[in-house]
Amino acid sequence: MIDKVRAIAYKLQLPEGSRIYPVFHISLLKKKISSHQVVSFILPACGEEDSIILVFELVLKRRVILSNQFPVIQWLNHWKNLLVEKASWEGMNFIPKKFPHFQP
Repeated sequence: MIDKVRAIAYKLQLPEGSRIYPVFHISLLKKKISSHQVVSFILPACGEEDSIILVFELVLKRRVILSNQFPVIQWLNHWKNLLVEKASWEGMNFIPKKFPHFQP
């Protein structure tokens, strides 16, 4: 953290070459729990309009949720060059559509 901007925002020190604004709302931040610090100097690849290009790596878990009274299968996907904590739940049809070379 570099500076407290307001009661609800903090300016952070980001890696050199970052193309995002360094001020974050407190709802996007997590309290530091341990003294172990993981620093990554490899930034994810960015595409048009500075959006992160996701590269699928593997499925960590599977679950079934109800959506409009129907069961939907979701996968917890780990993305290459992102921490495991950044894994996201997606419908099982998302990966084969977005990444046609994927073999379940």
